[in-house]
Amino acid sequence: MYKKYTNKIGMAIRRYHRLLLLMRLTILLLIISLMQVNAETLAQRISLHKRKASLESVLKEIRKQSGYDFFYDGKIIPKNYKVDVALSGSTVEEALEVTLKGLPVEYRIENQTVVLRTRKAAPEIKTEDLLRITGIVTDSIGVRIQGVSVANKTNGSATSTDAEGAFIIEAKEGDVLVFSSVGYIRQEVRIANQTPLRVILKQMESQLDQVVVTALGIKKSTKSLTYNVQELKGEELTRNKDANFVNALTGKIAGVTINPSSSGIGGATRVVMRGTKSISGNNNVLYVVDGIPIPNSNGGAGATGAFSAVVSGEGISSFNPEDIETITALTGPSATALYGNQGANGVLLVTTKKGMVGKLNINFSHSSDFFNPFVLPEFQNTYGQENTLEMASWGSKLATPSTYRPKDFFQTGRNIFNTVSISGGTEKSQTLVSAGTNNAEGIISNNTFNRYNFYLRHTANLTERLTLDFNAMYVRLENKNMIAQGQYHNPLLPIYLFPPGDDIRKYQVYERYDMDRQIPLQFWPYKNQGLGMENPYWTINAETNTNKTDRYMLSAVAKYKFTDWLDLTGRARMDNSNSIAESKYPAGTDPLYISALNFGLYTVNNGVSKNIYLDLIASVKHKITETVNFNTNIGGSYVDNRFQGLSVGGPLVRLANFYSIGENTANIPNQFYDRSQLQSAFMTAEFDYNKWLYLNATGRYEWPSQLPKKFAAKSSYFYPSVGISAVLTDVLQIPENILSFAKLRFSYAEVGAPPSAGVANPSYSLTNPDAFRPRPFTNYIPERTRSLEAGAELKFFHNKLRLNVTAYKSNTFNQLLSVSNPEGSLYTTDYFNAGDIQNKGIEASLGYQFDFKEFNWNTNAVFTLNRNEVKRLAEGYVNPVTGEVFGRDSLRFGTVGNDLINILTVGGGMSDLYVTQLLREDNQGNLWIDNGMINKMKIPARYIGRTVPDYTIGWSNNLSYRNFALSFLIDARIGGMGISYTQAVMDAYGVSQQSAIDRDNGGVSIYGNKFSDVKQFYNTIGGASGGEVGMAAYYVFSASNVRLREASLGYTIPGKWLGTKIRNIQLAFTGRNLFMFYNKSPFDPESTSSTGTYYQGIDYFRQPSYRSYGFSVKAQF
Repeated sequence: MYKKYTNKIGMAIRRYHRLLLLMRLTILLLIISLMQVNAETLAQRISLHKRKASLESVLKEIRKQSGYDFFYDGKIIPKNYKVDVALSGSTVEEALEVTLKGLPVEYRIENQTVVLRTRKAAPEIKTEDLLRITGIVTDSIGVRIQGVSVANKTNGSATSTDAEGAFIIEAKEGDVLVFSSVGYIRQEVRIANQTPLRVILKQMESQLDQVVVTALGIKKSTKSLTYNVQELKGEELTRNKDANFVNALTGKIAGVTINPSSSGIGGATRVVMRGTKSISGNNNVLYVVDGIPIPNSNGGAGATGAFSAVVSGEGISSFNPEDIETITALTGPSATALYGNQGANGVLLVTTKKGMVGKLNINFSHSSDFFNPFVLPEFQNTYGQENTLEMASWGSKLATPSTYRPKDFFQTGRNIFNTVSISGGTEKSQTLVSAGTNNAEGIISNNTFNRYNFYLRHTANLTERLTLDFNAMYVRLENKNMIAQGQYHNPLLPIYLFPPGDDIRKYQVYERYDMDRQIPLQFWPYKNQGLGMENPYWTINAETNTNKTDRYMLSAVAKYKFTDWLDLTGRARMDNSNSIAESKYPAGTDPLYISALNFGLYTVNNGVSKNIYLDLIASVKHKITETVNFNTNIGGSYVDNRFQGLSVGGPLVRLANFYSIGENTANIPNQFYDRSQLQSAFMTAEFDYNKWLYLNATGRYEWPSQLPKKFAAKSSYFYPSVGISAVLTDVLQIPENILSFAKLRFSYAEVGAPPSAGVANPSYSLTNPDAFRPRPFTNYIPERTRSLEAGAELKFFHNKLRLNVTAYKSNTFNQLLSVSNPEGSLYTTDYFNAGDIQNKGIEASLGYQFDFKEFNWNTNAVFTLNRNEVKRLAEGYVNPVTGEVFGRDSLRFGTVGNDLINILTVGGGMSDLYVTQLLREDNQGNLWIDNGMINKMKIPARYIGRTVPDYTIGWSNNLSYRNFALSFLIDARIGGMGISYTQAVMDAYGVSQQSAIDRDNGGVSIYGNKFSDVKQFYNTIGGASGGEVGMAAYYVFSASNVRLREASLGYTIPGKWLGTKIRNIQLAFTGRNLFMFYNKSPFDPESTSSTGTYYQGIDYFRQPSYRSYGFSVKAQF
């Protein structure tokens, strides 16, 4: 025993030393990178040897090697003027002195901007006349622009805007400032008494064709896209931060349904694009970071039943939102076809930040948010217990109302972010390093979440043809006591059901010392009530569930440009994570959890995940004729996923509360290993005619390891797509002030879902071989989705009004279904392909940009409508054992509670819920009362509704005036329903406000009559013990809700108020889930305890969602 304990400490020490070593290496990399950036930034050297070269070409070469911006009037450069230069390792100043020697031209350098002007006697400027002018430069929709050249046309001084579009320059009243940047119309502003300035640059017509990141990280012109793409800037994620940045996308992207986790901070978020498609598989979105898919492991589907409560987070929550540049949503198969069998559910593309050209920039970001419960059930405080030994509150009225309020159990949660990033470089080499922390405490005591991020990215032009992009990330994740919902280990069960006539303070000291056993044991006279209930303070303080994960990601991208029309890109990424989950339950915990021995319980789950991704892509650009161009990408990829886990431990059997794996635990080891590979070849082809008519096609061939040739009839699959788009405004003579841009697009695509493991090849259970022996399904065909979409993109009134509409229809075939065989059969289960799930709908966005002097308002609304329908299930299936031919027009997916079932029927949807119990009625439909009693009756499954909304709307607004900024988001989900088993059990225990109202009114009004026995009524429909969780038909609530999702009010303090080393400070007050305009449910209809397909819309003592208030501070140096 002692030896094992010593080894455990030694292992911990070795892990600690490995962590220290990793931190030292990280710090060393940081120092080296910063030294490199600093050296390259502060000492750019010019090497140039030319004879009789034009002056303009020499200046361009100096600009290229130095990374400096040049600003000058072309008239001051003599035409056909030739110069001889011989420079070796010269500074910019030395190079300019040699180049401009003998010319009436002088230069001035400021903030890496070179200003040339005619040499003349400058008028003397009195220092006291100079003003320190500050301001912000944005584009027409309010996005701040970095790197804009700001030059004083009068005295020649110059500067440029920083990463936040801010600038500082000296000028006197009457001077003219010139603002210029590539792709924008040059603008001049005369200085009056209007500092700080707000300058809006309009895009040149040629720049309206923007570039976005698409599948596999391929950048494409927005004009050429034949499918819908939506892009959000990183600012949308950091304005109101969430530990899982995906939650910040809610209400901002059309076609996407986002359900945050009821487990609170860092929980796994459910993201579904264009409806659920797979009956038995995964329906969640694919995450892609910098063009490469990443594994998004989590602790399972979440809490998916009446008993489960404890959950964990997910892989995507590892990322620091401050490290993200943009998020791109590819909602349809046409956009995701290049991901083949991973593309059916849509893709969220995450593009991380890079280092910027220029001198060192230091950015600091801090935010603190404080939160409390957003939506809670309503409780009564006027009725007490019938019996002090019973927990139910069906006694007489209290002499005075109780002061017990369940909301007092919750603490004020907090979520604190800190990030420091350093960026800089030349045109040849740029580096970004950042470190971030996220420390949070939930609204339930002892629930914590901690994340530590280290991020390094270095990009370099090694030669004129070869570029390198290197990225390294390390994340440490720790969470404790994440509770989503359910009975077991859930403190909300006893808190919500606690009788108002008792005093909760008696149980806050949750343990009593047992003199016989000489250990503290749980104090809870009410016992478990048949619901696994414990003292809530024991649950949150004595029982612990912890998860710790170390994640390492290394990636490299090398690109070689052979010619102007051919380049080759190779990418590699390694993504490894090591996790350990521990559960410790001491002696005194209910025997349901730790066995009757009552020594405690200790379990350990170790998991090691390794993911390797490699690809090679050749890109070709070819001009076929003067009007026809051709672009193609040809490549292949290799993915290797491995996971190995070990679960050990169990009830303690010898020493109480001694948590050690070995002789003190009833060891039930379980080791598991999983490995899969995916090899693919792909190609894209794009033709354009005069840059207004585009034809796109893609194809991807895949060889998944789940379909080995030895067992599967077919081991490879092809996924195509084709699309066409036409930019009508490029060929029609329409005034821009009416219709600035118009594009129509159509596309068709086929994508798939990853094949399930152990279906085509033989599989069996070692622990229980008789329980599950599926027949190898050699004709297995993975799911396939075929999709059509059409859309239009319109911009009016010089691009101020924007409309994007997409209509789509998709059908998912070859669903994997199964049938059980009779007892005694060689195989217990047979698989077969069948089914067709259809999704059709509309996703749209409408935006407008309003500018009036220094006031700017950018508003945007997104609309999502999806109709999900089961078109076909099983038809003509022949059972290989019995020979029976049968079809299925309905499928049942388990019972929730006592009588609630997810049933798929032809003509119905995948989220349809049915009930199988009602109160007994007479022939006239009235409540049947027999000797004063009411009874339940079984009925054929009856449809009660679906959990998905009919449509959703999100309306976001960003307003600014001078240095003030206001943003807010209102969103609505209309339609759908949910079931509250929380309300049911509260009714049964007599603690709900409704149970008190009915007692005050002398009975329950139902079917137009009044039933006087309130207790018997609610005990019947509410359920009270032994896993009874109520009759769902009487606890159906509308899921429609409208809320003020988020709001932010900020102010930017200009650098002139702060000193020369601080460029600006941004202060903001923020809030999230601030107010419900409409909600009829006793819970938040949007939150979920599961990322799975079927356990949605169910509330069973779910942790309430959060209302948060906070502030943020950002500083730039």
